[in-house]
Amino acid sequence: MDDLGNPGLNDDPVVCVAETRSAEECAVEEDELPESQRRSRAVEEAVVAEVGGVSSFGTTGLICHDGVCDVARDGVMIYVDPGHLSQEFTRSLHDELLAFLEASLAGTGGHFGDRT
Repeated sequence: MDDLGNPGLNDDPVVCVAETRSAEECAVEEDELPESQRRSRAVEEAVVAEVGGVSSFGTTGLICHDGVCDVARDGVMIYVDPGHLSQEFTRSLHDELLAFLEASLAGTGGHFGDRT
């Protein structure tokens, strides 16, 4: 199983939302994510695709849509800092994550939360 991680941000989303009072204003374009993260993610995704049969977990597909990564959704902060997800957001993924882990352990896993 491969952990593709979260889309890390350059700035603290909590500070941004506190200052602007707007989660939408603090959302980040995917192409503005740190370059080193984008490169390492591309390598990981290529390896997962080439090797085959590897279950992968990531949250980019759950956080980013149409090229934009949200910092909050439905009044819930997704992040607690530039690289860590909030407990409330993480808990909201419980059912999907549990199903993914059970499938992975049974050898029938796939991809959770990402576009791989």
